[in-house]
Parts: sequence; structure tokens; C-alpha cells
Amino acid sequence: MRGPLKSGVAAMSYSVSAELGRSFRLGGSTTLTPRVWMVGVGLSIDSFTDAVNSRVSLPDLHRRTGGFGLTVETAQILGRGAFALRASADVTRTFHDAETVTWVSGERLSSSSPPHVAMADIDAAYRRGFVSIGAPGAAGIACDSDLWEYAGRLMLGIHF
Repeated sequence: MRGPLKSGVAAMSYSVSAELGRSFRLGGSTTLTPRVWMVGVGLSIDSFTDAVNSRVSLPDLHRRTGGFGLTVETAQILGRGAFALRASADVTRTFHDAETVTWVSGERLSSSSPPHVAMADIDAAYRRGFVSIGAPGAAGIACDSDLWEYAGRLMLGIHF
């Protein structure tokens, strides 16, 4: 079967976040920034019967997370361009509603987010004129299990 599972279902979501940090110059163009943050998200989706006649319902979700971390940044002039390097180490904690639940035709399906996650990020970018190339990457581990996550990409930018 191809096509949408269901159209016309009403949904509402929100996200609120706050982050505090202070940069300290370590010398030259290098800075160290300790940070703390809080994030709140919510999702509400109406129940519906899908295209294969299954009844789907999702209880309202309200998740709160917070964390702390350190970021080190530096930038250098290279030829007629600039090279920037950024690295950070963070720990995030889920405080409320780490489990996502969906009911499909009376069957309960669920998944849980790990309560504590440690992340390491590194971003490198070179910009010359209106063109830039960058390579951000990240790795993280759920502190209470052996769940690892990785991400990386290569970016080409044209700045207007």
C-alpha cells in the first residue's frame, strides 16, 4: 500500500528552551564556555483510524530535559580565508516523560529515551569570501546502557 497513512489529523506541538553560559578567553582567539540548559517539549495528536483500519491514539507527551557542558572554540586566519574549530562535551538528563507510548488497535507500543546521555561534538569549518565548507560530527552514549549514537556530515555553504 502506498500513500499517506492518514490525512487531516490535527496535531499541536511546542518547544521552550533556555541556555546560560559565559565565555572565558584563554588566549588569542580561543574561548572556553561552560553552559547549562533546560528544554521543554510537548506533543498532542488527535486519535484516528488509519488507512488500514487500525485505531491509533497517542497520549499527550510533555518532556523536560536539561544538561551542562563545556565548549572550546578557536578561529585562525588562513591565507585569504578563516578556519574555525569548535569542540564540546555535554551531559543531558531527561527529567520527565522519557517514555513515548502509542496505542494501535488496542496494542501498546512504547519506546524510552535514556535518562542520561554523554555527548562529544567537534565542528571544523573553512570560509573564504561567500563560500564555506564544514564538517561537523558528534558521538554520544547513553550512560545507563551500551546505546551509542553517531552523526556526521559534510556541508558546503554559499553565504549571501
